[in-house]
Amino acid sequence: MYGIKLVVSFNKINFAVVMKHIQVLIVEDEPAMAFVLNRQIERSGFSVCGIVSSSEDALQCFHTHNPHIILMDFHILGLMNGLETAREIHRHKPIPIIMMSATLNYEVEKMIQDNPNLYFLPKPAETANLASMIKNCLSI
Repeated sequence: MYGIKLVVSFNKINFAVVMKHIQVLIVEDEPAMAFVLNRQIERSGFSVCGIVSSSEDALQCFHTHNPHIILMDFHILGLMNGLETAREIHRHKPIPIIMMSATLNYEVEKMIQDNPNLYFLPKPAETANLASMIKNCLSI
């Protein structure tokens, strides 16, 4: 009985260590929303490797920090929107990208569904839902 409790406790510690090494890039042009997402991610046990607001900065941060997953608002600053930026990132590496928006139309929903590495989470998202989506996308 004591051995089982020790194993469960040890596994929880290992899981927390693994999660802390998960690097999340936030691409959000609204500072208040970026702040909220940063707090939610850190409270969920993940690490934020960068917060950027434009497509150009997203690409640069992606190449510099090599995140495990990206949270991307659909409407961002720069020459490309979030979906176009996600496509450009996927040309280099097919990492999971969670697209976030308060609104979603049928065309965008279809494009997200057609890409196995794109996911959608409506804004604002509860911390538990965001953490669950990140874990599911990374299969942890």
